[in-house]
Amino acid sequence: RGISENDQLARMIAELIEADAVLFLTAAGGVYKDDSKASMYKEIDREAIVSRMFDSSAPASLNGTGGIKTKLAEALNCFNAGMRVAIAGMSEDVISDFASGKPVGTMLGKQTRF
Repeated sequence: RGISENDQLARMIAELIEADAVLFLTAAGGVYKDDSKASMYKEIDREAIVSRMFDSSAPASLNGTGGIKTKLAEALNCFNAGMRVAIAGMSEDVISDFASGKPVGTMLGKQTRF
């Protein structure tokens, strides 16, 4: 099976090494209610993720191949496997903050909140 993009590769590696957590980075900073970037989710649950994945207004990435739909699908696969998961921006301390247990960007969780 071929690898089409980085989010898929990240999920595959996370599964292979049995990671406890995985951080998906995006220029957008997180997951938004719509494409206006007015309302970023602090936490998003499975139902909202699936709804967002099937939102026909969500565009593909300008720089990559998958966009938010692929990122959400791969992040949800990791979350379903029991990993701590976030989709966050590329701020200076995002990796160390996530690694130390702090919430960053949009965390996948049991509820949806802004």
